Order: sequence, then C-alpha cells, then structure tokens
Amino acid sequence: MDRWGVDPLLAMSKDLYLLSCRADYQLTRAGQPATKLEEATRAINQGFSMCMTDREPLANLSRKWGTYHLANLLFVLYFRQKAFNLCTNMLRGIKTTELPPLDQFPMGDQVTFRYYRGLLAFQGEQFAAAKEDLVFAMEHCHRDAYRNRTRILMRLTPIMMIEGNMPQSRLLQKYPLVNALYGGLVRAAMLGDVCQFDALMQDKEQLLVSLGTYTAVEQVRRIAVRQLLYKIHLIDGKGSRLSFQLVRNGFWAAGMGDVSVFEIESILADMISAGFIKGYLSHDHGVAVLSKQLPFPPIKSVLAASK
Repeated sequence: MDRWGVDPLLAMSKDLYLLSCRADYQLTRAGQPATKLEEATRAINQGFSMCMTDREPLANLSRKWGTYHLANLLFVLYFRQKAFNLCTNMLRGIKTTELPPLDQFPMGDQVTFRYYRGLLAFQGEQFAAAKEDLVFAMEHCHRDAYRNRTRILMRLTPIMMIEGNMPQSRLLQKYPLVNALYGGLVRAAMLGDVCQFDALMQDKEQLLVSLGTYTAVEQVRRIAVRQLLYKIHLIDGKGSRLSFQLVRNGFWAAGMGDVSVFEIESILADMISAGFIKGYLSHDHGVAVLSKQLPFPPIKSVLAASK
C-alpha cells in the first residue's frame, strides 16, 4: 500500500470501529458475547503497525503520516476495553520508531494524541507529564469544541488544584459540568471548610472514581486543613506558638468533632513535614512553635517546592 492508500485506511478504520460498536450492542441485546470490538481492534492495530513501520525513504510517500491518527483510534479502543497496558506498549513502540516529529502532523492528531497520553500519565499519577500534555490539548483544542474542552478540564482541573492553582470562577462558570464537580471542593478547600470538603468528597465519590480523579482530588484536602489552621492562627492573634488544645478547640468549632490531642499533633507534624507550616513541635509543652518569618508560606510556593 502506497501513501495514497493512507486516507482510505483511516476512513475504513473509523467505520470499522463504529460498526463494531453497533454489532456488539446488537449481540449484547441478543444475549450473545460481544466480541466485535476486540476483533476490530486487532484489525486496526495491523493497519497501525503497517503505517508506523513503513520503510519508504521519501517522506512525502511514506505511510508513517497515518501513524498518529490510527494511534488515536487505538487509544479510544483500548480505553473502552480498559486495556491500559496496551496503551503503554503502543507509546513505547512509537517512541522507539523513527517517525516525523509530532508537531508536523495535523493539529487534530496532535491534540487527541496528547490528550490520551496525558490521561495515561494521570492514571499513573505522573502529574507533571499529564499537565504538560493536557495543557497543550486545552490550548490547541478548537475554541468551539466545547465538549472536548470540558473533557480535558475534567482531568486538568485536579492537577491544577493539587498545585494550589485553583480554577477561577470565570472558568467554572463557562464550564458548568466542571463547576458542578469541582467548584464546591475548590471553595471548601480555600475557605478551610474541611467538613464541607469531606462531605462533598463522599457525595461525589462515585463520579470521581469513574473519572479516575478521586485520589488526585483527595490530596487537595491538605490545603483545606492548612487553611483551617491558618484561620485558627489568625484568631489566636498571630502568636509564635499554637497550642494543641487551641487547634483542637478550633477543629471542634469548625464541626470536625472531638479530635484527640494525639491526632492534632499528628496533623501538625504532617503540615510541618509538607512545608505548609514553618516551625517545630514541642510535645512536652503541647504547642507548635512557629517561625517568626512567614509561618504559613504561600500554598503555591510550598507545592512547587515539593515537586
């Protein structure tokens, strides 16, 4: 097959995918095993390999120009079948194959490829790599592709939250689905309302788990705790000592129940270890001795330093 056959191959591969989905739907309704999607995946993978390993020396005649389009279709198929290991194998194959630079391919192929590669990195909690790809996908996605931009933000927003870069209200208003899922969590975290944050996490647990973002958003809880401790510090008059009992009383007033002094000490130790608080604990005196200079460093600087 020469270069002229690449476009028909791409069109037939997409049609094969759509037909296999229809066929599996009908088979499922008939009570039979749905196997057509798997068969289509194997056939499309053959076309992908044919394009990726083409030996044509002339770039303008090479079938390699169909590689990323078919890779994107395989991403869709692998994600539907939860065959994430096959995604990793495919990326490894692309990385070790001599292909034209990704930025020379159509922008649509670039955006889709980097979106799925970002999702894969997100699942592996490689948040820096995921952010790079998802930011690229967001910045280069067509401005009118509202659904696609929403899908990107569903995964990009938790990464930004982990870094302390909370989405602005203007962005949340523009994307109601993103606001419905993350807006309340953002507000609770920044207000230090740990109880509300926990309640929202419980309420949205099923959806967050289905999106694969639960464990990422769960990390934002530390920001909510930091904000609550900062409020308690302000109420105490910004002194250089923060007693365990005062924190305990503050947690009780914030609706967190009767938290033991031992738990308070553990929470403060975690905050100091993470860099959210500068100081040290005095177990014998039951206080946290705070640094006289910036005892509560800016959240963004703390999280940037922890990367």
